[in-house]
Amino acid sequence: MEAPDGVTRDEGLSLLKAGRIDEAIGVLGKAVAADPSDAVAHMYMGIACHQAGDGPRAARHLEESIRLQESPRAYYNLGQVYESLSRLEDALAHYRRALVLDPNYAKAQEAIQRMESRTAPSPDEPSAEIAKTASGVPVGGPYAPPPVGGESGPPPWLARQIEEQRKIAEQQRLMMKSGLIYGAVCGPLVALFMCVVGTYFGFAPVAVWSFLGVVIVIAGGAVYGGIIGFWVGLTCGGEDAGLLAGAVLGGAAGLVIGLVTGAGVLSLVYAVCFALASGAAGYFLGQMVDASIGQV
Repeated sequence: MEAPDGVTRDEGLSLLKAGRIDEAIGVLGKAVAADPSDAVAHMYMGIACHQAGDGPRAARHLEESIRLQESPRAYYNLGQVYESLSRLEDALAHYRRALVLDPNYAKAQEAIQRMESRTAPSPDEPSAEIAKTASGVPVGGPYAPPPVGGESGPPPWLARQIEEQRKIAEQQRLMMKSGLIYGAVCGPLVALFMCVVGTYFGFAPVAVWSFLGVVIVIAGGAVYGGIIGFWVGLTCGGEDAGLLAGAVLGGAAGLVIGLVTGAGVLSLVYAVCFALASGAAGYFLGQMVDASIGQV
């Protein structure tokens, strides 16, 4: 049994963001089994099942999430599920409940406006009660003939799934872009800070503060940070991916610098120091990328 400490749940969310729906469902299923009282795990599981096209299962998990702990996100996502199941009145009620809990919830506002505009009768269109043929059968009623050739385009459930996949891909693209930008900006700052610390303790040569040395440090820091940020966006792993990438790259860079400068055994000290500093920077970079995009 997985430990109910949020690790499995967060791993499932990362898979969900990356569009690996089946894997996310497997991991989140373990999280729910490990801690059935975890409202957030039930919510993520409901979202994953909805994206997989399993509306009834998605509804059960989202209903359980709301029973355990009400949240506007859970109400909104349950509204999405009900709308996909053509339970329009229930969907509208849950969108409104999400808006009660968070009046600034833009997605709930848009959903309510969309549904109300769709259900409102047009002033130029007669209602079904009075729109009758000469034989008295309501237009569009049970006796209306089906359209010739059937409906065009994919079925509604497939269209919704395609749209969800498109949104996930777009979100991952934005995360990679944000990671590159944040990494390229923060990388030089971290590199300069590490040079200051290294100079103070006598690890860094004075030549690093020459014009060429500063340019190399800034350029190297930008590339270094960009790699970490891109990895964060590519894996959708947030701070955990940033911490891992930063620690690995930092340790490798510290070891190389120590060996090139002839530090000998101190190369291991360089590697550890660089890994700690770079891992911490990568952790906060992952948080920045996640905050810039938002969760599913």
